[in-house]
Amino acid sequence: LDWIKNSSRLLRKFIQNRIEEIKKAKFAFRYIPNENNPADVATRGLDPLKLSNFKPWWEGPKWLKRDELKWPQWGYNIDEANNDYESDQENEKVLVSITQQNINKTNIKLVDASRFSKLSRLRKTFWIPKGRAEVKRVLNKCTGCKRWMAKPFKLPNMPKYPKSRVIRSRAFARVGLDYLGPISIKIEIGLSKRWIALFTCFTTRAVHLEMADNLSAESFQNVLRRFVARRGYLN
Repeated sequence: LDWIKNSSRLLRKFIQNRIEEIKKAKFAFRYIPNENNPADVATRGLDPLKLSNFKPWWEGPKWLKRDELKWPQWGYNIDEANNDYESDQENEKVLVSITQQNINKTNIKLVDASRFSKLSRLRKTFWIPKGRAEVKRVLNKCTGCKRWMAKPFKLPNMPKYPKSRVIRSRAFARVGLDYLGPISIKIEIGLSKRWIALFTCFTTRAVHLEMADNLSAESFQNVLRRFVARRGYLN
């Protein structure tokens, strides 16, 4: 009844569609207490043999035959008369706050337990709608959990070394080359840019540095000539 009387936009889409279908019907929906509701007879344990002679089941309450103006009126909660919030909105805020508090309390007690263990412990006392997702959301924001459950860095699987890295040979017989820079140096006419060619020996990991005037092929040839003059030819 609360869903029908109020807006259903806070509900799930499936329920919204069902409520809109109900609202299209030309019926008046009202509240009836359990003691006057014949539909609750079966749930109160009425003997099936007595059901055939039970008039409220077949005819409804006695006051239903009277004029509608003479129907009994049940109490109205005056505290809600000026309440601008829908009941779903108000309850939602309270429930979310209480839910987070309960999850955090359980999380502190079972800090080293899994998410499913914490959810099982909560369900012994509370029933949380969409509990698994709610517990996961709260734990993802828990800084202490991240530190406690953090795993040490795991080195990735390294590929095998190429033959040039493991075969015994003289230093700088097999090298790798890279450039770094530019760096600024001071010359007679002022500051100028230079680059550094970095030769790395594959076998010994020794490093040889040569200065390059620029990144042209001609400059690299000069760098390579100076390197070979000092370290010998490459394999």
